Order: sequence, then C-alpha cells, then structure tokens
Amino acid sequence: MNVSAKKLVQAHFNQISKLYYHIVQKTFRNYYHLRELETLIAELGRAREVLDVGCASGRYANVLSDLHENIYYVGLDLSKEMISLAKKCKKQSNKEFLVGDIEHLPFRNDTFDVSYAFEVLEHLPKKPSSLVKAICELARIAKYKILIEAPSVQLHPTPLLCFISFLGFEDLVSPVIYRTQVVKQPLAVGDTIPYALLMSILLSKVSNAHFRTIWIGVIPGTIKVRGKLTGYLDTVDRILERLPLIRSFFAREYIIIINLFPYDISEPSRFKNM
Repeated sequence: MNVSAKKLVQAHFNQISKLYYHIVQKTFRNYYHLRELETLIAELGRAREVLDVGCASGRYANVLSDLHENIYYVGLDLSKEMISLAKKCKKQSNKEFLVGDIEHLPFRNDTFDVSYAFEVLEHLPKKPSSLVKAICELARIAKYKILIEAPSVQLHPTPLLCFISFLGFEDLVSPVIYRTQVVKQPLAVGDTIPYALLMSILLSKVSNAHFRTIWIGVIPGTIKVRGKLTGYLDTVDRILERLPLIRSFFAREYIIIINLFPYDISEPSRFKNM
C-alpha cells in the first residue's frame, strides 16, 4: 500500500475507532452480522490457528474463542486505536492482537490454518496491484482456507436517513449513516469491489484451489425485526440470494471461500492431525 495512502487510512480509522465500536455493539446481533458470523463459524471447522485481517475492535474474537476452545486467534489491523480497543475487550489468553498491513503480513508461510479478511479490500487504494498484493499475502500465510468478504452495493445518504438521524433516532440508521459518512473520506471506505475483478485476480494468483461464493444481505440491513419475523426474513433473504438477477443489483456483500487443497477444512475427518 502506498505510504501516504496508508497514513490516511490509519488516521481515519484511529479517529472513528470509538464510533465504530459503538455501532458494532449496537448492530452486532442484527441479521446481517448473524449471517456473516454463521458463515465464518461453519467454514472454520476445526481450524486451530486463525488470522483475522482487519479485525477492527475484535468483534468476532471472543465469539470464536468461546465456540472453539482450542482455537488460537490472531487479530491484525492497520489502526492502532482499533487494536487498543480490541486488547481492552480481550477475555481469553488464546488471542493476540497486533498492528499490521494486509499487503505485508508479518508471518511466515503457512502459519495459519485459515486466514480471513472481512470488509477490508475496499479500504485499499483504488489500484488492482493493491488487491493482488493483499490476496497473495492471505494465500501465503494460510495452509487450508481463505475467506474474503467485500461490498457489492455502495450505500449513499438519503434525505430520509438524514432526517431520522436529526430527530434523534440514530440507532435505527447508524450503520447506514456510518457507511455514508466514511465513504466521503479518501481511501477509507472506497468504491465497491467488482465481483468479476476479484475473481479474476483470485483465479490468476491462487492455484490449486476451489472457489465458492456466498451472497449475503439482499434485504437492507437497516430493517430490524424481532422474534419469529427474524426467521421469516432469514428465509426470504436466502431465497433471494439464489436469484442471480436479484443479487446482482441488491446483495450488499459477498464472501468468497477459497479451499487451498482438494479437501475442505470444514470436514474434520479430512483435516490432517486433527
């Protein structure tokens, strides 16, 4: 990553670190994050060493450690303030947080069973070379699997969202307001990452791998439901995700799952020495 661009990104996320943490706490259990976490847990299988690139305030660290007793989690982020917040929320000893750059990961080859970067690539400078470096680094340090999540739909502020926020109901629209505010900042949350572009880089740079894509968040993430309605919304969204025309226009995010060997780490019987 360009040095000046890196400093801009660091400064931005250092500045909004406390706001980011507040919003994540407010929305962590909403529909979108549940789908994201559900996918992550299912794909980790019985992995022991996991690297979370772009961990921010460590929103998934404690959850993964509670669900996987033997997991060793390492969270890495470019922002010192984000890492500081993550360390304050650290509960177990099987977690480590450090400041680092996705384009220059400070680890040896094949250090981790799984590496994943959720909502990170859009923070890179708008250059294909930055994407290539990031993907090559994720593949270099992972033995079995990589998960990459990127935005497919850009959110923009609307008069209605601004008016609701003005009336004092920020919790209803905070995720969208946050996104639309940071989009204005240079390089911090840039354009969406075209799916075709990312797949073309993966196919050219990651060999001996199997690729699978999960589309999430077709229904707007600002819709809040409770009780049985949550299950109905989940069902509807899963159906919509399977319709190519619908998801190409409305899906908020996509997760590309890259299995680096002919077997899937999610199947314990095929995972060596487990």
